Amino acid sequence: MTDMIDRIVKLYRAMSREARHLTVVIITAAIVITTMSLMVTPASAMSRSGDEEIPGITMTGEETAPEDGDFEHVPEEETAEPIEETVPEELTEAPEESAQPETPEAPEMTAQPEEPLSTEETEEPEETVLPEETEEEPAEEELQEETEESDPEADVETAADWEAMFKDIELTGVWADDLLEIAESQVGYEESRANFIIDEDDVKRGYTRYGAWHGDPYAKWDTLFIQFSMYYAGITSFDMPYETDCEDWAEALREKEMFFETETYLPVKGDLVFADTDEDGEADHVGLIEAVKINEAGEPVDIVVIEGDMNNAVEENTYEYHNPLILGYGKLPENPDLEEAEETGVFKGSAGSVEVTVEYPADAFPNGTTMEVKEVVEDKVLDAIQETAANENREVVSVQAVDIIFRDAKGEEIQPEQLIKVTMKSVDVPREAENTPVVVHVDNENPATVVETDVPADSLNVQEAVTFESDSFSVYAIVYTIETRYRTFDGETFKITLSYGENSGISADAQLDVREILKDSEEYEKYLDSAAVELNEETEDL
Repeated sequence: MTDMIDRIVKLYRAMSREARHLTVVIITAAIVITTMSLMVTPASAMSRSGDEEIPGITMTGEETAPEDGDFEHVPEEETAEPIEETVPEELTEAPEESAQPETPEAPEMTAQPEEPLSTEETEEPEETVLPEETEEEPAEEELQEETEESDPEADVETAADWEAMFKDIELTGVWADDLLEIAESQVGYEESRANFIIDEDDVKRGYTRYGAWHGDPYAKWDTLFIQFSMYYAGITSFDMPYETDCEDWAEALREKEMFFETETYLPVKGDLVFADTDEDGEADHVGLIEAVKINEAGEPVDIVVIEGDMNNAVEENTYEYHNPLILGYGKLPENPDLEEAEETGVFKGSAGSVEVTVEYPADAFPNGTTMEVKEVVEDKVLDAIQETAANENREVVSVQAVDIIFRDAKGEEIQPEQLIKVTMKSVDVPREAENTPVVVHVDNENPATVVETDVPADSLNVQEAVTFESDSFSVYAIVYTIETRYRTFDGETFKITLSYGENSGISADAQLDVREILKDSEEYEKYLDSAAVELNEETEDL
């Protein structure tokens, strides 16, 4: 009996926690049933004579097959075989024992590795504290998700709502600007979650104002968002084709020669960008280009896009310019009714005694361009200017030279993309200057040249300022001259030089006025009479 108890204790210790729990439950249930049975029929197993056997337990060395739920007694002289627990069928199958009787099954037990029981005597086991019995929660059946119901009245809008939405937006007539202002006001709008349908592909599609405007509130709406924005920006389907399907829209633009493949066109704000997100060769998504980002080398690197039906909302996203999913671009036309008013810019600068004003068209320079004006004092340059401006009839009295430089946003020197208007004004006009100043251009690669100039219309002094046009800039000089030779009516040329001393009485600001008197003129006769008196000569002798 002691050996049996030892084996039972060892078996209990070898069990997992779950198996121990189940064993306690089974034993407790058996005790309760047995007690109740004894209370009902007192003359039961406990009142049997000594010759009667208790079912399931053999008190002698003879082996008796156990009944279900009983433990097997192993004689002392035999070595106990490892007891195998039967694991529930859904986990694994217990290995078959050919020479041993079946091991009773332990319901709902997870198999654990066990060491074989030994028949060697062991110390009296300590009292085992069995875990408290707890009732297991029955497994709850998975509840089916209740079907969500749509509210067809939720989030519905009307044309009056849309008109009120844009009442504070003042359209300029510049389609790209107007389209973006409308589209930007829509960023953050989401399709309705309460008002929806489940389409034939089992896709939930919510109500949108763009679909409602088109006539199908639950339609796919990336194209409809852009067309809704175009409509309220004043761009109709007569100005640019409308199509609800992306590929159809791209094809309609191709027919109008308004679609451009990637790498053949640099998009600008207001253009459309078509993408092939499933890579089947056809456009299936479209967005509106808000901006194109350029790197320091002047190359496009990213595009900023406003797009509808993106995560069920209107979003602003940035994509790589060379994204392989981009198929091409739809070019937004210009408003033909908009009066062409060329935008111009103005640069102003000064150095030394020269003020420079440059007027240029908006597309003559890139954004961020600046102008720098530096005084030129190098003798070599000034000599070249003087040599160019002087000739047999002119003598240079003043050279005022400046270097005009344009730089882009990176500080690199650049030239304008087209002719621009330049006005040069001197704040130090020499007193002896007699003529409109000459402008000389000195180029590092070409000889100095005289530039054709005009007098500004608003100039009060013809010697003060000159204006000209150019698309090449380096050193420009205002050159003032005086006439040194005079040609007569009959072709004779005279050079007149007047020398005078400090005590001559001629003021410092006096000017020499030389003009020809023609023969046989009344003035000429008076001149001869006057000269004869002064020289005490007869007129005929002169």
